[in-house]
Amino acid sequence: MTRKLSNKKMELAELEEALGGDRELVLFFLCWLKHNRNATEAYKELHPHCKHKSCGVMGARMLARVSLDIIVSSYGLGIDTYLENLKNGLNATKIEHVAVGKYKNGRTKTVVRVSPDYDRRDKYFDDLGELLGIKGKTNKIAVQVNNNVNNVIQDKKQKYGI
Repeated sequence: MTRKLSNKKMELAELEEALGGDRELVLFFLCWLKHNRNATEAYKELHPHCKHKSCGVMGARMLARVSLDIIVSSYGLGIDTYLENLKNGLNATKIEHVAVGKYKNGRTKTVVRVSPDYDRRDKYFDDLGELLGIKGKTNKIAVQVNNNVNNVIQDKKQKYGI
């Protein structure tokens, strides 16, 4: 059972419920946080007689049992963070021009013009379109098509006199 978590601090009972009632996994997760998200060190604390290499393997296995939602939440990230940054990206600006000059009294004046950064905004519009279902996911896989088949066939025909 996975459960989405909010960015608020969790109570121990909530964490236990989110981790399917597995107390060993709860202890591991808390040790993982304590050791700066190091699964090897977390497992070593719970199993001090385990060899370091084995702790790395077993720690990775334990961490794999923790849902991604809980791990993301432990970093203070979530849907709210994502959407807030998406909103900021849609309003991205850039410094377009800076001019420096002097007033008549000798003081320096600086003029900065801020304009929309349409290149950056475009990427966020694509993400928003995908989220809203307005735009399909962009195909980011490059496909190479070779059109040499006819040339190879012609070469073989000439070689074998076909």
